[in-house]
Amino acid sequence: RRRRAMAVGDTLADLASGALAQPNGTETLLLVEIALLGLILTQLSRLETRLRPVLAAAGPTSPRAQPSRPTSPRKPRQISSNPPTMETLLPDAAKKDFGPVEEWSPLTTEELDVARRVRLWLGAERFDKVPYDLLVTFIRGYAYRTDWAESTFVYLERALKWRSENGIDGILCNTPAKRETFEAVCPSGPVGFDADGHMVICERLGRTDVTRLFAHFDEDQYITHQAFSREVVRAYCTANSIRRQKRLYKVVVLLDMKSMGMAHVSKRLMSIVKTVNSLFGWYYPETVHKFYVINAPLVFRTAWSIIRPLVHPITAAKFHILGPDWRTRVRAAGIQIKGGDLPDSLPSWSAEAQRLIQEYSGPVLDAGWMPPDDLKAMAELDRF
Repeated sequence: RRRRAMAVGDTLADLASGALAQPNGTETLLLVEIALLGLILTQLSRLETRLRPVLAAAGPTSPRAQPSRPTSPRKPRQISSNPPTMETLLPDAAKKDFGPVEEWSPLTTEELDVARRVRLWLGAERFDKVPYDLLVTFIRGYAYRTDWAESTFVYLERALKWRSENGIDGILCNTPAKRETFEAVCPSGPVGFDADGHMVICERLGRTDVTRLFAHFDEDQYITHQAFSREVVRAYCTANSIRRQKRLYKVVVLLDMKSMGMAHVSKRLMSIVKTVNSLFGWYYPETVHKFYVINAPLVFRTAWSIIRPLVHPITAAKFHILGPDWRTRVRAAGIQIKGGDLPDSLPSWSAEAQRLIQEYSGPVLDAGWMPPDDLKAMAELDRF
């Protein structure tokens, strides 16, 4: 089923992109919609490739009850001081008793044991510098695996290396060059919150000025700007968690299809979007709560209803394709948009970064947030 979905997605995107070279009148919009649907289906299928063991273990049913932290922690088992590597990881397989937990749930004894092992392999000094939210997303992102601690360490270390080599640490206080231009051609910003307190982001892909984008930015610059946006999202989530005293590291995304045109499904743009999705899937795991495509035309919604059975129910449940009635639908889902509707001009990520830095300071935002009880438990890791 996964292979069929990926094949269908790639075929839809490739055929539509090729046909757009010589569009004929009313067929243009249809081809645009099919190409974007193909892109989304392909990304869903690739997500399932990575999460296949998780999905197999969880099945189509609801998440399991969340484990509570035992009052008397079990004695940790002895572990090797030799750090694991990508080559020494076990085949990607899920534990039979795997069940996801809510992001605000306290760290369990098992999660703390994984943290202790990662600390040993990273070294105490390096471990203590890992942002709290990043650490938790990696620990929980690989909780399904039989080699939970080892895979958490390997992928976290790879992410830390990427952050160091690309200047991601501290980028919040070092806005990339030509940021104002980037935000003008790639509109995106925070627009509200859902019932659980997750921040809601709007991505206006349909209003991306593709010509200006490629006139001013190459692929590396595009990735840097998207990483800056992603770090502002992290800071926003940290501030949101501090304000609510509730751990929230996931977001709700609204992808606005309004004004979609031929340029938005060009092979060049689709390639760079796929690259960013792939990178951020590895370096920012477990950070999307729900994903809504809004202002989706009828043909798009019809095609999705046909293709959706090819996608695993757990994956598909995160995605919602909405048409002109999207406002009613998102309100029914508990999403509150500031001002009642999307503004003509979205808030600026760089302006949000400056506001947050003034209110909380850069170091506080970079460090992430963790509940007091979890902080206490983390401080006692070296006692084992």
